[in-house]
Amino acid sequence: MNLKSVLYLVLALVFSTTLSAQKYATSSMAEVKTSWKDGNFSSNTPLSENIATASNLSDYKQLFQNNPQAKRLENEEMVTVFIVSNEGFSDLSEKQKEAFFNDKNKVAKMVAFLSVPGRIDFHGLKVAAERNNGSARLKTLEGTDIIVSTQGDKVFLEDPNGKKSEITASDFYHKNGLFHIINRRLTPEVEK
Repeated sequence: MNLKSVLYLVLALVFSTTLSAQKYATSSMAEVKTSWKDGNFSSNTPLSENIATASNLSDYKQLFQNNPQAKRLENEEMVTVFIVSNEGFSDLSEKQKEAFFNDKNKVAKMVAFLSVPGRIDFHGLKVAAERNNGSARLKTLEGTDIIVSTQGDKVFLEDPNGKKSEITASDFYHKNGLFHIINRRLTPEVEK
């Protein structure tokens, strides 16, 4: 090797190392803060703490308390979660709601069913449905598929029972991904 080749090799090595070092110079990400109604959400905050700030998500907050599935979500590398607003539980009487909330198995299945691996924003959900003739299937953490469909500018989720829920607010960051707010409770089990 001649001196010129060695010089180019050293220069290339130094340049690539410098670029790599700059890429990882900081491990902290810029915080993204958003609000919805009376809730304030932060990309640096775990999902459970974010939903605790919004009074219209108090029912879902109650589901998260002492729930092993919720703890699992907090440890997922990247996850998109569909959070049911209080409106989504309005079809239940207080007695039915209490029974549902106390059924740890049903709650864990619902939380897992409304969670998908990865970070999928509203636009991504809409495009996925549009590219697949109006509906797309996403594999949930529960193991079954949830159907995403569109009607005009609106995006809906559908469970195996055929129940649909509209995404009414979207693209809120939490520490491990994104969450969207839906207006109806969906379940992975076929209801009788």
